[in-house]
Amino acid sequence: MPPSQAATAASRYLARLRARATLLLAARAVAAALGTATAVLAIGAWIAGPLAASAIVILVWSCAIVGAAVAGGLAIAPARALAGSGAARLVASMRPELVSPLRTAFELSAAPVAAGASSELVAAHAQRLGAEIARVPADRVVPAGRWLRHPTVIGGAVALGIAAGVVLGVDRAAAGAWALVHPGEQDAEGTRVAAALEAVQARLVFPGYLGRGATVIADPSRLELPLGTSVELSGRARFDATAATLDAAGTEVAMERDGERWVARFLVRTDGPLSIRLRADDGRWARDATVRSIHVLPDETPRVSMLSPAEDAIVEGTETLTVLFEAHDDVGVAAVDLVVKGADGREQRRRIATPEAGRTELTGDDQLALGDLGASPGDRVEVWIEASDGDDVSGPHVGRSETRTLTLASEATRRDESLGALQELVDLAVSTLADRLELPVTDQEAQARARFDSLRGVTERLLFSLDGFASRARSGETRRTDAALYGEASTRIRRLLFEEMRAHVPNVGALALRQRIDARSVTELEDDVLLLADLLTRARIEDAAAIARELESLRREIASLLRELQRADTPEARAALLAAIARAQQRLEDLRARMSRLGTAVPQEFANAQEAEARETQQALEQLRESVERGDLDAASQALTRLEQEIDALARALGASEESFGEERFGPRDQALADALDRLHGLEGEQRELARRTTDVRGSAARRALEAAGARGEEAARRLAGRAREVREALSPIDRERLTSLERDSFDAIQQRIRDAEDALSTGDLGEASRMVASAEEQLGDLSRDLALDAMMFPGHEGQTSRAAHAAQQAERRLSELRASLDEALPDLGDHLGDGERGQLSGDAPRQRTARGAAGDLAEAFEAGPDGQPLSPDAAEQLGEIARLMEEGARGLDRGDPATASRAQEEAARRLTELREQIEQDMQRSSGGGGGGDDGSAAPDFRRRVQIHDPNQFEGPMDLRRRLLDAMGESPPQGYEDSVQRYYEGLLR
Repeated sequence: MPPSQAATAASRYLARLRARATLLLAARAVAAALGTATAVLAIGAWIAGPLAASAIVILVWSCAIVGAAVAGGLAIAPARALAGSGAARLVASMRPELVSPLRTAFELSAAPVAAGASSELVAAHAQRLGAEIARVPADRVVPAGRWLRHPTVIGGAVALGIAAGVVLGVDRAAAGAWALVHPGEQDAEGTRVAAALEAVQARLVFPGYLGRGATVIADPSRLELPLGTSVELSGRARFDATAATLDAAGTEVAMERDGERWVARFLVRTDGPLSIRLRADDGRWARDATVRSIHVLPDETPRVSMLSPAEDAIVEGTETLTVLFEAHDDVGVAAVDLVVKGADGREQRRRIATPEAGRTELTGDDQLALGDLGASPGDRVEVWIEASDGDDVSGPHVGRSETRTLTLASEATRRDESLGALQELVDLAVSTLADRLELPVTDQEAQARARFDSLRGVTERLLFSLDGFASRARSGETRRTDAALYGEASTRIRRLLFEEMRAHVPNVGALALRQRIDARSVTELEDDVLLLADLLTRARIEDAAAIARELESLRREIASLLRELQRADTPEARAALLAAIARAQQRLEDLRARMSRLGTAVPQEFANAQEAEARETQQALEQLRESVERGDLDAASQALTRLEQEIDALARALGASEESFGEERFGPRDQALADALDRLHGLEGEQRELARRTTDVRGSAARRALEAAGARGEEAARRLAGRAREVREALSPIDRERLTSLERDSFDAIQQRIRDAEDALSTGDLGEASRMVASAEEQLGDLSRDLALDAMMFPGHEGQTSRAAHAAQQAERRLSELRASLDEALPDLGDHLGDGERGQLSGDAPRQRTARGAAGDLAEAFEAGPDGQPLSPDAAEQLGEIARLMEEGARGLDRGDPATASRAQEEAARRLTELREQIEQDMQRSSGGGGGGDDGSAAPDFRRRVQIHDPNQFEGPMDLRRRLLDAMGESPPQGYEDSVQRYYEGLLR
């Protein structure tokens, strides 16, 4: 190593030692200065006290600064001896032999090598020194731990600790310290600020409804308390005070002296600061320096939810509704009320829960029967839950749940439900058509199968809905005459779907074939959508008309109540009148909502007239209500007269719309149906006369034949009765509940015919048994074919439909065998006919064939209505079967077989009667739904009162029903059992 480099290394080493030692000496100096200053300040704070004068403050700070400077200077003084080569002495504690070489090296670094000196010796010295100092690092020569364990540091730390203890533990010293740090502090009003109080505490007494005991808070800075809390704030003055005040959120309260403490009491009312002032002996005021405040915690409003009912609902008058609620409060739920607001705007309140004090969560339920609250059918009431807490300071807080609107079921709500279902049917038909149009027919086999599977699902849903509407129409829930429209649409779509299935399963057919089927399906769906839309519009118009009639009924009720109020002006009479007016306003709102849904379905001039009349009616009702409320009964009478005029005008507007729509869309159908019914009347009378004539001949011949047969015929009948039971048992695998409504009716009729055959055979009546078996065989054949078709299209879960179809086929075979056996057992009545009787039979055959032709023509009239849609496909189908029976009767007359002829003729006459009665009922219900006038005109009568029957009004019908049931238990004349049974069933229905 060159000499210069060796000297430089020694110089750097000494510099590191000097810097480290100086830094540690400076730390000693800081500790000494800080300890001295804090000790002086602590002593000075104790001497000065909370109200230190400015001169004392200056003197204390001056002493502290001078003391700190002296202590620090003395502590850092040894650093001067470390200048130059003096730092080499630091090595003496570890390597004293290195002190002299380090000084030599440092001196060589400060001056050049003298002339004649050996540079090799210098280099060797430097190299040896470098190796030595490398083994003695600076942190070992000047260790921080040993240097900082110096008496100056320890003394400074002890002094600092004692000073802190004095300031924190001695109140006077603490107050004096605050005064030293904030010399001459004043607030905005010029009042001295000082640490004036010690041992401050707040005793809290909470409002009684909270149910909480009193508590004490030491040294409060921010009090968060409920409104109405009583606070007792107290503290000891750090100096002799002659008076004290408390400013609590802007309210000044004089503090009283209680021994050594000053006490103030106040009630928490609002947010704000808490400021305490004390007056010293010199008469000057000082505000306590501690910042304190109060924050009022608002009492939360209870939260309450109505869990059930979860949404608005329609409720039957006899239904009891369960109202389920849940309530929460931060303090406690005091009470829960069920509130019902009636149609007249009055509220009925019922306490349903009063929990124990402090219950913050509550769940419960109550039963509600709208019928017991005086609500009438169609009324809408609002129901909600209110929960209150026990706040007796600012008053109970009340939480309210969601409001549910409950409508008491009425004919209007049921019509609305029916309209909703019909709207869903229209939407489903449109969706089915749209799906078919959006999926074009393709020549790709896989895509064709996927398209069919997709369309099959939505089409089956449409078929299910159409069948449901047809069943509802047949049961009388809707227009019975519409059953034909729904049923025929379902039949056509089902046949097209079956054709489409055969074109895809098991193999995909030709593209042209599938395109033709698809085009026919699209055309059919388009026609059905238009038909269903017309039915929906007609139903909406009829619904609006029915509400108009309800309005007229309510007007008469209002007029009656107004007369009672004029005779005796009592609160009860006034309340009843206002309630009736409120119901009328609700019905009018319903009517306006119904009319708005009609849209462009009725001519615009009619729609404008309806809306204008509805507005006028609404104004008349409002005027009537206001007159009653202010007690002006004369004005109320005038308003009632105006109301009657407006309701009449509204009824006329609705009547014009219904008549216009009906004439345009359904008028020709009604006329055609009436003409067909007239022809059916004549055909029924003719067939009954023919059947009577043949039955008389048959009866005479049968008496002679039975006299000749004797006991042999009765024995054969009893033997065949067992086989009839076997046929009925063969039908047992068929699950009735899985059949469609039409199939279920047919199944019930077949079983009844077989039971009738069993009864006839048990009494030896072979003729009646043969007629019942023939009728059952015909119906069972139709059912068997329908089930077979269903099994091909819809096998059902685990083949249930297939098993039902197989059971029907087996039963049909057995029934055919039974009929053949009956024909063999029956005596030949032809052998017992007289010449005159034979002539009568052959003479009636042409007359029977003429009736058969009339039945065929009438079937065509029912099959093709004026609008292209069947008047009644069911009637057309039944007339076709009746025509076949007539032809069978004519052939029996030609052969001179009165048994076959009479069976066919009587069955034809019976079916004609049933068909005529069914069509008459359909037309009667349709006209009743539209409201035929009392004068026999076709225009609807919107003034007719809607009668809501009381249960007591049914005493007469119930008595009649009991008498009929008693009469059914008696044995009818032989041969007339079936006719009498049907007669009684018709009366009961």
